[in-house]
Amino acid sequence: MARTERDSNFVYYLLGSLVPKGTRETFRRTLLHAGMTDEPQAWWGRTIVLSLLAGLAFLAAGYWLLKLSSPFLAAAFSTGLAIGLVLMYVSVYVRVEDRRKRVERILPDHLQLVAANIRSGMTPVVALRTAVRPEFGILEEEIKYATTKSLGTENITDAMKEISRRIDSAVLERVVSLFAASLKSGGKLARLLESTAEDIRKGQELKAELVTSTKMYVLFVLFVVIIGTPVLLAISLRFIDMITALQTGTAATAEAGSAALGGFAVSVSLSKEFLSRISYFIVIANGILSAVLVGVIQEGRAMSGLKYAPFVVAATLAVFYVVQNYVLGSFLAV
Repeated sequence: MARTERDSNFVYYLLGSLVPKGTRETFRRTLLHAGMTDEPQAWWGRTIVLSLLAGLAFLAAGYWLLKLSSPFLAAAFSTGLAIGLVLMYVSVYVRVEDRRKRVERILPDHLQLVAANIRSGMTPVVALRTAVRPEFGILEEEIKYATTKSLGTENITDAMKEISRRIDSAVLERVVSLFAASLKSGGKLARLLESTAEDIRKGQELKAELVTSTKMYVLFVLFVVIIGTPVLLAISLRFIDMITALQTGTAATAEAGSAALGGFAVSVSLSKEFLSRISYFIVIANGILSAVLVGVIQEGRAMSGLKYAPFVVAATLAVFYVVQNYVLGSFLAV
C-alpha cells in the first residue's frame, strides 16, 4: 500500500487497528474473493465509521421521532451499529457470490472452447489464452493474468491455481485441479475438459429445476411473513384497544364486556405503545429470518438470503402500518 494512500485513510487505518489482527488477516481472503484491492485494516476502519453513523442515525430517530426512553435509546443505537456491520459484510459477500455465479455460468462454454483449441493442435497455455472472450468478463481477466504469469518464471499449473484462490468457487477449483492433474499425467486433456463442461451444465440444469420446484415454498413463506404476520399483529393490537376501552368505560359496559368474553374478567396492564414496539420488533425479526430461510431454500446458503432482507422487512413494515392505521381503523372503530 502506497504511503500517500495510507496517509489519506489514516482514520480508517487507526480504527481498523482496533480489530484483532487475526480477524483482519482472515478477512483478507474474503476481500480477494470479492475482487477488492482494499487493505483489511482500512476496510474494517471504514466499516466501523459507517456502522457508528448508522447507530447515531437510529439514536436520533429514536430520540426525536419515537420519543424513546434511555434503555430503548441504547437498544436503538446498538441495533443501528449491528445493522451497519451486517450490511457492510453482506455487501462484500454479495460481490463474492456475484463473481462466483458469473464465472460458473460461462465456465462450460470456456472449457468447450479450450478443448476445441487443444484438438486443433494448440498447446494448453495458448488454448487457454485464445479461448477467452470479452463477454466472459471476470474469467477473461483472470485467465489472461494467469497465462501471462505462466510465460514468465511460474508454470501454468501454479498460475491456474492462483485463479481458484481469487474466486470462491468449488466448481472452478475442481476444474483447475483436474486440469493440473491431466497436464502432469499426460492424459487426454481435450476429452477431460469436454466431459467436465458437460457435467457442469447438467449440475446447473438440476439446480435450476430445484429452484423452480421450491418456488411455491418460497412464495408461501413470503406470504406468511409479509401478509399473514403483520395482519395478525395489527388485529391483536386492535383487540387490545377494544378491551382497554371496555375496561375504562362505565361499570355496565365493563360487565357486558366480561360477559361477552365468557364471564371472565380481563385485565390488560400493558400499554399500547409497548405492545406496538414489540410488534415492530417481531415484524423486523421475522423479515430477516424469512430472508435467511429463502436463501437456504433457493441456494443452500443462509447468507445468500440476507440480500433480500431489506426488501422483505420494508414490505412487512409497510403492510403492518397500513393495516393497523387505515384498514382496521375503517372497519373496527374503537
